[in-house]
Amino acid sequence: MSDYKDMPAAGLCKVSWVVNILLIAAIACLAVSANAQNVHDYSFKRDTSLSCLRSDGTAFAFGFAGGMNSCQYGAIDLNGDNIKDLVVFDRAGNRLLPFLKKSTGLSGYVYAPYYTRFFPAMEHWMQLIDYNNDGREDIFTYTTGGIKVYRNSSAGVPQFTQVSHPYLRSQQGSSYTNILVTYADYPAICDVDGDGDLDILTFWGLGSFVELHNNNSVEKYGNSDSLGFKRTETCWGRFAEGEDSDQITLDTCLGGKSGLYGQAFPGPGDPKHTGSTFLALDLDGDKDKDLLLGDVDFPTLKTLWNGGDTTHAIIISVDQAFPVGSQVVDLVSFPA
Repeated sequence: MSDYKDMPAAGLCKVSWVVNILLIAAIACLAVSANAQNVHDYSFKRDTSLSCLRSDGTAFAFGFAGGMNSCQYGAIDLNGDNIKDLVVFDRAGNRLLPFLKKSTGLSGYVYAPYYTRFFPAMEHWMQLIDYNNDGREDIFTYTTGGIKVYRNSSAGVPQFTQVSHPYLRSQQGSSYTNILVTYADYPAICDVDGDGDLDILTFWGLGSFVELHNNNSVEKYGNSDSLGFKRTETCWGRFAEGEDSDQITLDTCLGGKSGLYGQAFPGPGDPKHTGSTFLALDLDGDKDKDLLLGDVDFPTLKTLWNGGDTTHAIIISVDQAFPVGSQVVDLVSFPA
């Protein structure tokens, strides 16, 4: 082999360049190896067994759960023990807070953030409802343009399969279009007509009147495991909520076109709607659905009493706060 002194200058530069590259590669490998070692040496594990104390020394029951601002609640079996656990959805931050039920009373709940990983991403609102009567709660939640549904297909751990693509539709006139629920609304999803399947009450997208989308699963298939809807009412209950307040006007439908009981909606221009919450349930035991109605800008819930029946709803009176008495609902934002 010839000496380097006999090698041309260009050859010497080339050798030097190759050596430098090899040195850089070796240093990089050592750095990656050291960094990987550091990753394995340092890790973090959630530990919620510590006590979080108030200034007076008493402990918070769920100190690691974080604050709760505008919450919605659901019951579902998370760990397969045939006991309904608690799931809290906070629309402020779209946070999901699971709690396992271990015994009776508040102290019987244990915060279990592990179970959040089994739920799909959700925003604005969530309802846990068993629509197909298989004993397992399914998920109804917001999606752009309406309602998204996940069927509970759990086997051991929670598992959910989307069954609406991309949202629930309803026959509205001669076509099938989305059941509109805005991000600022919380619809009533329940059996309104008493036939065993789930119907939907939601505000008309442009105004203050309530639409009924009737589920025809039982009529078509003899069971409740389908989600086929038809809009059958555009002024359910014959009432209107104020366009810029929570004021309720009875015996009112847009333009008087929605049935025998409607009269023209008062006020100029098209009515507007800013966001409301529904809970439909039979408060007086007469088999039809009354309403608890909340509003995004007001802290209380109103009770709307249904004087009609399961076929024709007519709201006949309103209590301005729920429940009657000193312990009324009083929440800063979006009571539901």
